Amino acid sequence: MRTGLRTYAIIALTGIGLAACAGAPDSVQAPAETFATTGDLELRASGSGNWDIDCVAVTGRGEANASVKGRGSTSTDMLFVHDVSNAACTYQTGASPVTLKLMEEGLTCPFGAFESGICQTILPAETSGTLQFSVK
Repeated sequence: MRTGLRTYAIIALTGIGLAACAGAPDSVQAPAETFATTGDLELRASGSGNWDIDCVAVTGRGEANASVKGRGSTSTDMLFVHDVSNAACTYQTGASPVTLKLMEEGLTCPFGAFESGICQTILPAETSGTLQFSVK
């Protein structure tokens, strides 16, 4: 009879433990939405005349420098930096405007919203400035 009492006690304690665990999901929070911590900086530039775009990016491996340049008639150039957390690009345009496209949606579009997967602007002629890119 003693064995039956122990068995009953074990079953009862197990039931209490399971009941206590049943309340656990209420106290456990759902995992927070995860956001990308890096993206790829893929810039395409095209325009006539002389123009320069120089970028300094912070990546998972440290600091990376990349640039694109245009010389003479219509030039097109592209730069690509992988695993970027943020970047600053300085530009200088010549006598003609330069079309600049950010092709990767992992970074914010400093020109507004992405349209059909492309972030694009036209840098006016004879201007200079800095563009900031960061992870969404």
